[in-house]
Amino acid sequence: MAAGFANPPETPKENHTPAWSVAECISCGFARVSYRLANPNPLDPHGCQKPLRPDTLEQYRRQILRFASELVHCGVDAASIDSVARLCEPQLAERGLRHMLKGQGDRTTRYIADTAGLLRRIGRVLGAEDDASEKLADMAHRLKAPTQKGMTRKNRDRLRVFKEAHTLRSLLLLPDRLFAQSQRVTQAHSRGLMREEAISIAILLYCPIRAKNLSGLHLEQHIARPGDGRAYLVFDEDDTKTYQPIEFELPASVVRMIDRHLATRAPAMCPGNSPWLFPRRDGSGPVEPGQLSGRLRRRILRDVGIEMNAHLFRHLAVMLWLDANPGAYEAARRLLGHRDVSQTINLYSGLETRSAMAEFSALVTSTKGRLA
Repeated sequence: MAAGFANPPETPKENHTPAWSVAECISCGFARVSYRLANPNPLDPHGCQKPLRPDTLEQYRRQILRFASELVHCGVDAASIDSVARLCEPQLAERGLRHMLKGQGDRTTRYIADTAGLLRRIGRVLGAEDDASEKLADMAHRLKAPTQKGMTRKNRDRLRVFKEAHTLRSLLLLPDRLFAQSQRVTQAHSRGLMREEAISIAILLYCPIRAKNLSGLHLEQHIARPGDGRAYLVFDEDDTKTYQPIEFELPASVVRMIDRHLATRAPAMCPGNSPWLFPRRDGSGPVEPGQLSGRLRRRILRDVGIEMNAHLFRHLAVMLWLDANPGAYEAARRLLGHRDVSQTINLYSGLETRSAMAEFSALVTSTKGRLA
């Protein structure tokens, strides 16, 4: 077996919904862990260096609940799972991880590796004995998933269509075309949705931020206007996934779109005092990232004819940048808000390889013509 465990026992059909008593017990027990992770003590050798965000903690809670399900459905008595600490006992942890591995043909995956790492982290937070901590750490090490080299094949294929000038031109012109078309839409809500999509795509083209940052744009916190007509997207350390501050100047054309939309969106889209650029209908908060991303994907498929999600704008930005500036990875790192330039190089070096090959091919052709 790839992970080096003994042969796992036979397991029944998977179902990732634990019994309610187990779910309730684990959720309540996780509250203690969650508090420690959200409020780390800098002198605690088993704590975090930085506080974890609520969405990360919620992801951990769901992950640990799913692991409890794995145990229940591989034959562990649900009544015996009476605490989060119980899940981190090495024998039980190994049994659940074996079950997860079996479902993947005895091959580790990113999710299995993350689950093993989470069990190790929770065990440390709860003060597991040294022997137990070492066993959890060993399992996490053996289940570590290979580091991804470059982009996925799927994303490379989706980016390749932008080597065709007409496809790239169609996407670049889409925001202006959509906003102009919205003038002819008489239904106020439909017009507002079209304008939101135009503004979203325009922002992503000039400012390749993550979908969560896009959907959560706050008119006062994230859009700074110094008073000279210019506007900036500003994200502090706590706003970004990598804790790196990012700032973009918005082009004047995008600022005009935003201002025209804000002046006319109420009450069809939201109450007049909503502080969000992309609000929910009642104005109580921003639209969900997945909802906005889905709308953009459908719009681009309909109007440009290609499959593209919000995150692919980040890959497109680096592709365009490296095509024009080969080797300029530091600027690409800043553009995306990566913490380390090695992350940027590892992910996008394949893009530059294609550009280098194209330049080499052109060199050979020109040399051949010169010597003929």
